[in-house]
Amino acid sequence: MQNAKTGDSARMAGPSCVLGDPNDPGNVFVRTIGLAGVVMIPPSSQLDTVYIIPPNINMLTAVLIVPQKNTTLFDHNDGYPVVTGNIYDAIMLNNVLVRRSTDPILVTAYALNEDLSVGGPYWTVVPGVNQYLPRYKVIIQNGWNANHIAIMIRKSAVGGLRVKEQSIDANAIRFEKNVFVEDLEYSVIIAEVAEGELTVDTVDETPFGLMVYGNRAAAGYGFAGNVVLR
Repeated sequence: MQNAKTGDSARMAGPSCVLGDPNDPGNVFVRTIGLAGVVMIPPSSQLDTVYIIPPNINMLTAVLIVPQKNTTLFDHNDGYPVVTGNIYDAIMLNNVLVRRSTDPILVTAYALNEDLSVGGPYWTVVPGVNQYLPRYKVIIQNGWNANHIAIMIRKSAVGGLRVKEQSIDANAIRFEKNVFVEDLEYSVIIAEVAEGELTVDTVDETPFGLMVYGNRAAAGYGFAGNVVLR
């Protein structure tokens, strides 16, 4: 279903729903609901070739990469061929992965407990660098032990980052690491946030990536700030 279009048929292993826009045949979303998790797949036309993948803080983070065609995947400067239809995975703990490809790929991430069981019923689609936006407004859910935002932004623009119209609170930061994407240096910042409406933007309109997630015992949620169901 990674390349699903309106009119395609689908057979799911568990309870599912397929959401589409009749005015945009390429805009099809698949949500699979069950013990294994919830997956949202964006239109293939909106996939990217450059990704900065942040961690789920203090939890193992599994990363799944699905190529849309036979292409080359780059881990730092090392490239290797990948085949459409295959899934390529990686696991990290409190680290950042950078992945590039010569053609669009789908990248998702989810949290794992130490015994490698799924730590929350969701897979989150990771936004590509070219999909970043200069501002977001999201709702932080209530009823969770902790809620976090992960921000991927050019290091030179960190000073202009605003959370609820204020500079990010240093006491709320739980993780920070700088990485290079080709010749540009990015900062990956994970901060704990309170429940309710949250606005995040940059004063100079610099685009950045945003992911939101929260957890409690054997449960969790997560989404990318720029994923919108129409």
